[in-house]
Amino acid sequence: MAESYISDILPTGTKLDHDRYLVNSMLARGGFGITYLAIEHLGRKVAIKEFFPDGYASRNQRGEVYGVVGDQGDIFAEGLNKFLREAKTIAQFKHPNLVHILNYFEENNTAYIVMNFERGISFDSYVRRHEINETELIAIFRAISDGLSLLHEKGIIHRDIKADNICMRDDGTPVLLDLGSSRDIIHSSPYDLTRMYTPTYAPYEQIDPTWGKQGAWTDIYALGVMLYFAVSGSLPINSQIRASAFINKNPDPYQSLLAGEFTRYSHEFLKAIDYALRFDPKERPASLNEWILELAANDGKADIHPDEKTDISANDLTLITTIHTKVQSKGGGQKKSWRKSGMRLFFFILAIIIAAASAWFIQEISLFDQLTIYLKPEPKPEVIRPEAPIQAAIYLTTSRGDFPVFKRGEEIRIEVAVTENLYVYCFYQDEIGNLYRLFPNSYYSNPYLVEGTSIIIPSSPRRMLAEVQGNDSCQCLGTSIDVTQMLLRKLDDNGAMQPISTVTIPEIRSFIGNQFPGNPMETAEIPIQIE
Repeated sequence: MAESYISDILPTGTKLDHDRYLVNSMLARGGFGITYLAIEHLGRKVAIKEFFPDGYASRNQRGEVYGVVGDQGDIFAEGLNKFLREAKTIAQFKHPNLVHILNYFEENNTAYIVMNFERGISFDSYVRRHEINETELIAIFRAISDGLSLLHEKGIIHRDIKADNICMRDDGTPVLLDLGSSRDIIHSSPYDLTRMYTPTYAPYEQIDPTWGKQGAWTDIYALGVMLYFAVSGSLPINSQIRASAFINKNPDPYQSLLAGEFTRYSHEFLKAIDYALRFDPKERPASLNEWILELAANDGKADIHPDEKTDISANDLTLITTIHTKVQSKGGGQKKSWRKSGMRLFFFILAIIIAAASAWFIQEISLFDQLTIYLKPEPKPEVIRPEAPIQAAIYLTTSRGDFPVFKRGEEIRIEVAVTENLYVYCFYQDEIGNLYRLFPNSYYSNPYLVEGTSIIIPSSPRRMLAEVQGNDSCQCLGTSIDVTQMLLRKLDDNGAMQPISTVTIPEIRSFIGNQFPGNPMETAEIPIQIE
């Protein structure tokens, strides 16, 4: 396995495919591989995806890639064959909302897929920068689903859909990236790279294949996660935490959007997002078409959330012109309706004034003793997106919440989520002071976590059971630089989940701070009570 994260990356200036492509920089890294920005020999920018599954591959000094020894090496070889087969299949798809595959080739004992380089920003960045209403979200996800359906019709599911894999172009249209992570579900094999997923976006049947069959509903779950974030400003609870609650016969900790105050969105729209995020795969939509119909059930109708009420006092009203218009991204139709109603109202008032003026001279009766006109202009629609909850850079939680209590013998699993790119190091301390390294470990060897993602520790199949009554804690440190090798030498431990007696958490923080005084450090801690 590679010594560090940085050494796994092809250096700038690396030439590929007989000098046709020149590597410029790394664009992204995921469970399946590394994506680079490269320059084609004609000067065009392209994105190149290298098959480099985290935990299953290593690179030597010549840049050649090898599967790690043992069964994992066999898994690498099988994954490489699938990667090439799917490159050939996916290259046939042409759709405006799917990234276009230009080429694929083998080199350095691995394989590469060359794609269009799409200019834009990730979906989560787009949501943070723009006020997106329901109609716009439906249009975005209808476009993504239209392209993704082409894969599903061929028996291929993506299995790594996430905000970073949806690029919002400058014109506001989406494109689904990273199609090389898709895998054929028709022709299964004994070597299924089931661990290659982003935990935040993965339903539990993807993490534990014995839980249920994977299909279109697996990708639908990931799309639901993205919409949940777009509406609420936060990510739904990880499916592994939900599974732990289910196994321990506790209530599902998922927070339904229908229980929140998201009155900008229709009841049908929120219900469809909850539908996509059902824990049981059999309870989710069976196809993208079915789900989009549910999602857009209210599209074009006037009513929004049923909890949204209009409070008008009858005592204020002699004449009120009310215009109910659904908030749209562009208000042209609304202005036209206002002008038309305004003109009618103007001539109506003018007629009253003329008639009243005549009555003034004839009967000497004051108009305003007889008639009071209240004009209520149409209120300006609110398009303010609910503020996202303030989050620390590292957030810890469990299936029992943020202040969990476990009984002896119960399994403890902790979700670690990050809101910015960090190298993360997590430790567990028990009542008597024993310290255990939980992360990084042999399952998640790479401490680098990308903004908006999460992991579950300890990682399956390793288990951590509540044994001794007392007050324990889990603490995580986050840094902007990789200190893994230096830290492991300092710890001098025998591996993850083994007691460390040589150092304490404060000493670790002090050690890193002294070694890198200019390096900001993020910390998070969650108390764990065992009874």
